[in-house]
Amino acid sequence: HYQGSGYGAGALAEAIQTNFGVTVDNYVVVNFTAFMNFIDELGGIEVELPAAIGEPEDEIYFPAGKQVLNGEKALQVARNREGSSDNVRIDYQTVILKGIIQQLQRPEILPFFPQLIEAMGDLVLTDITPKQIQSAYCLLDQIDGDRVQFFNPGLDLLEDTRVFIPTMNKEMNVFKWDQNLVDWLDEALWPMPE
Repeated sequence: HYQGSGYGAGALAEAIQTNFGVTVDNYVVVNFTAFMNFIDELGGIEVELPAAIGEPEDEIYFPAGKQVLNGEKALQVARNREGSSDNVRIDYQTVILKGIIQQLQRPEILPFFPQLIEAMGDLVLTDITPKQIQSAYCLLDQIDGDRVQFFNPGLDLLEDTRVFIPTMNKEMNVFKWDQNLVDWLDEALWPMPE
């Protein structure tokens, strides 16, 4: 149930198109095992955390600053929202994605690219073809990592409320927005030329 109208990635693509007028070209759905395997096959990733996650006595704790994360630790950082919000989790996931891009750009990773793809195996669902993956990888060394931009709307653009979701049979947090968020998204994706 990951692809097609009304399911997983397909439903998300439709929601983005309907609500924001943004067409999704491709998708990648990765389970936790594939994520950890991929990071481990990369030899870990170096990240710089802007703030500590947790407290030193907690089961999951990461100090602020630079550190190398293996797959399990990268997943802990990416999933963290303890004492914070989904928006903070998005910021941590951005840090992880930047670390992945930087690691993939290292020349010594190139010979291991087939192993990286194999590590993902049947644990990834995507509509991206192997040829597209090869083309994207060939362009990685031309990407200036400092120019890759990630956007996370501020909480001033979203209203967080609890709503009963019948299909889940429980109350859940949902975000509501107005035209201000749509305008912010348009500006983020298609900035006016200077």
